[in-house]
Amino acid sequence: MPPVRTIALPPADTPAARLTVLALLACCLLLAGCGKSYAPDSDDILVQSVPNREVIALEADDVVMIMRRAGFGDADILEHGTRLRNALARTGAARISYGRMTEALFMVVEEYVHVSSRRKGSFIYSTEEKMCI
Repeated sequence: MPPVRTIALPPADTPAARLTVLALLACCLLLAGCGKSYAPDSDDILVQSVPNREVIALEADDVVMIMRRAGFGDADILEHGTRLRNALARTGAARISYGRMTEALFMVVEEYVHVSSRRKGSFIYSTEEKMCI
C-alpha cells in the first residue's frame, strides 16, 4: 500500500486558516456557475437604440421578417418588435441583448437594414424588395 500524503493546514483559529477557507469558498462559488446554461426569459431582453445617420420607418411585416431571420421566436417578436421598429425609426440602429450577451445588431443604410445576429449570422434586408439579399 502506498504511503498516504497529508496536507498541512494552519490551525483553525488563525487568520491564515480563515483566509484559506474563504479562498476555497470563493473558488467553489465561482466554479458553481461555470456549467450553468443560460436560457433567457423574455424579461431579460433589452432593445437599445444606437445612433446612426440614417433612419427608416419599417412596416410590421418587415420587422417580423427581420427578427425571424435573425433567430428570434414569435413571443420575442410580439413583445419586442415595436421597440426595434421605434429604435430604427428614431436613431437608425439598434442592439438586442440578453443580459450582457448581444444577440443582434441592426443598422439602416439607405433602404436596407443590415443585421448581424449571434445565432444566424449576417444578412441584409431590402425594404423595397421585402426580402433578404
